[in-house]
Amino acid sequence: DTLLDAVAAPAVTRYLAEELKWKKVALVTTTGLAYSEGLTDIFKPALAQYGIEIVAEQSVMEKDTNFSAQVTALGQKEFDGVVFTGYYTEGALFMKEMRKQGLQHLMVGGDGLLGKELYELGTDAVQGSMVYAGFAVDEENATGKTKDFIDKYKAQNNNAFPDMFAAQGYDAVMLLADAMKAANSSDPTVYKEKLAQTKDWQGVTGTITFDENREPIKSPVFLLEVKGQAFAVKAVIPIEE
Repeated sequence: DTLLDAVAAPAVTRYLAEELKWKKVALVTTTGLAYSEGLTDIFKPALAQYGIEIVAEQSVMEKDTNFSAQVTALGQKEFDGVVFTGYYTEGALFMKEMRKQGLQHLMVGGDGLLGKELYELGTDAVQGSMVYAGFAVDEENATGKTKDFIDKYKAQNNNAFPDMFAAQGYDAVMLLADAMKAANSSDPTVYKEKLAQTKDWQGVTGTITFDENREPIKSPVFLLEVKGQAFAVKAVIPIEE
């Protein structure tokens, strides 16, 4: 029940266009990293679909630490923000170089940026940077199953909040349990068809529907932003049918 990049990236791009009014972006890819190259391939058509122009593309390498040349090149362009498809270490260092050269744009990327290393390494340079995820605790607005899950998790874990993996793991188990009940069988060859028929199943992370390829389509997407030494929910974005 993981959040697919093919689902999340277009939803976040729609938010950038409609809510943040971004018109132009710089796109930065980590060359040779399959995750980053794949996410770039998803973002490109999504950006085009929502009318956001890619005015500059730069590439970095994993474990690089000097991004002065790439940022200098970006400084010659006008754009609203940076779409960074790599991991948090390079993302943090890239943004530090941006600030060093006087560029104040925000960064947005996938859950490859979702790690405390982003704000521990990036410090002030990554404040406001945005990352999408399949779940995040939004305690003030949580209701129903989600609120119950958060409360019970905190009670059993020294008041700690559940992370994305805990919530998705819980949903995966409960989704399987419901499929077994519907099939009246614990035999995978029997209940797998009930699982494939899942539509608008309500879990603690949102709703889940399996498409014709048996891929999970999850809604909503949680867009987080760096605030201080933490990630905070910036927006909860529903998936368009």
